[in-house]
Amino acid sequence: MSDLRDRLGAAGRQAPPLSSDPLERLEGRRVRRARRGRVTAGAVSLVVATLAIAGVLAAFRPGTHPRTTHPAAGHDLSVGADQYAYEKTVTYSYGPEG
Repeated sequence: MSDLRDRLGAAGRQAPPLSSDPLERLEGRRVRRARRGRVTAGAVSLVVATLAIAGVLAAFRPGTHPRTTHPAAGHDLSVGADQYAYEKTVTYSYGPEG
């Protein structure tokens, strides 16, 4: 029995000393988790800002908007004497009950 006691005593002397504050590890974990959360939030906000800036630059890049078709200079758009012209008329009115 004394052999077992001697070995346990030697192992106890070789073990690192216990910290005086038992909640020190928990405090360290809380600090590390908060730091990791701040880093994650910063990285996500950086990605979102980068995507927003890239979207704005892509949307307002010259040459990406469809152009309206205007008659080119020099083309005659008048209607001849034996030709027809098309006129679209939109009329707004009340229905039959009004």
